[in-house]
Amino acid sequence: RTAAYDDNGHGSHVAGIIAGNGYDTRGARAGIAPAANLVSLKVLDERGGGYISNVIAALDWVVANGATFNIRVVNLSVGAAVTQSYRTDPLTLAAKRVVDRGVIVVSAAGNIGKNPITGKVQYGAITAPGNAPWVLTVGAYSHMGTLRRADDTMASFSSRGPTARDY
Repeated sequence: RTAAYDDNGHGSHVAGIIAGNGYDTRGARAGIAPAANLVSLKVLDERGGGYISNVIAALDWVVANGATFNIRVVNLSVGAAVTQSYRTDPLTLAAKRVVDRGVIVVSAAGNIGKNPITGKVQYGAITAPGNAPWVLTVGAYSHMGTLRRADDTMASFSSRGPTARDY
């Protein structure tokens, strides 16, 4: 489609975190970069699922058009299972092509830091392309209002969040 739309809501939510102007809170809760201009590339369907090839195509579009649109940061609030080394994974290599053009790539760590059944922390659960060293990977936790790390807790989410499937 040529007109902007979000049939899932996740993209709009993330866009608000990034560039929201805080209108509904009279500026109290503006986004991280409220003066930013956004270029939206839809890669997931209305259920939040999609194909890795769509994410790669969007990253390749940024390589080809990033200078024209002055794209300086790419946000990927999606993740795919890590099934091979970041050195050979097509998704992480697509992110590297963007980084090699001087664009910062930010990726979600994934919402699988806790086992959904036991609630226990599980290590090694960062999704691709967040597992690549050239990607700035972000996650969520709570510092519980203290300076001590001992009481920090990992954020819990009700689902794994948006995912991309193999081709």
